[in-house]
Amino acid sequence: YASERVENIPSGSEDIQIEMFPVPVIAGIVLDAASGDPVEAFDLQLTEAVVSTSAGPVQKRPNESRWSPFVSPEGKFSLESRQVGEVNLYCRAEGYSIFTISLDLGKDDTLTDLDLEVQPVGEPFE
Repeated sequence: YASERVENIPSGSEDIQIEMFPVPVIAGIVLDAASGDPVEAFDLQLTEAVVSTSAGPVQKRPNESRWSPFVSPEGKFSLESRQVGEVNLYCRAEGYSIFTISLDLGKDDTLTDLDLEVQPVGEPFE
């Protein structure tokens, strides 16, 4: 469930309703595409697939400040999404090309078996 912080509610308020709602969950494993071994340290980012602009729809690109770091000896990850509809999941790891997968998420979706196979490259990302 998504969390939301609400502040400055007067004491004794009786007309407050709290509604909990599920959010999509995405989980899986990051693998080296050449060896099949898990990648232990990686970053993930989830973005809307397309955004509307005055010039028309534009493919959304990763935002450098919004990467979420993961460290797992088994290459495992799990993240919640506040976005529904068409999204892109980006994965980057040192020594690998950025991997992208497009997903169509419903508000109650739980994807638990994604294999993200990243391709080794000669130069690490910055």
